[in-house]
Amino acid sequence: MHILGPHFFAFAVGCLGGAVPEVLHWHRIARRGRWPQYASSIRYWLTTLALILIGGAVAALVSPTGSSAMQLLLLGTVAPNLLQSAAQNYRLMPQDSKPNLGPERLWLRDFLAL
Repeated sequence: MHILGPHFFAFAVGCLGGAVPEVLHWHRIARRGRWPQYASSIRYWLTTLALILIGGAVAALVSPTGSSAMQLLLLGTVAPNLLQSAAQNYRLMPQDSKPNLGPERLWLRDFLAL
């Protein structure tokens, strides 16, 4: 087994997976040669660090024992992206109205369309 335990290994590989999209993002920026203003923002880098750590935490908490490094890497990559998508969808949702999810009370006959 791994020297520091399977959960630490899963966390470390998950963090590496969480860093992959960020590395690709900055690679694209470097190829363009124009650095954005947020490159020097502490808030941006703290948020990025939090997302990378979330990738590691999800990989450590969700992965079954014996998961491969590739599975852990993918879990770490996907977790921050899902969180970012959810946050973006929430931000774009109209704030003045509640979503209409159907009737307040759901009856079995309504569900079965009888």
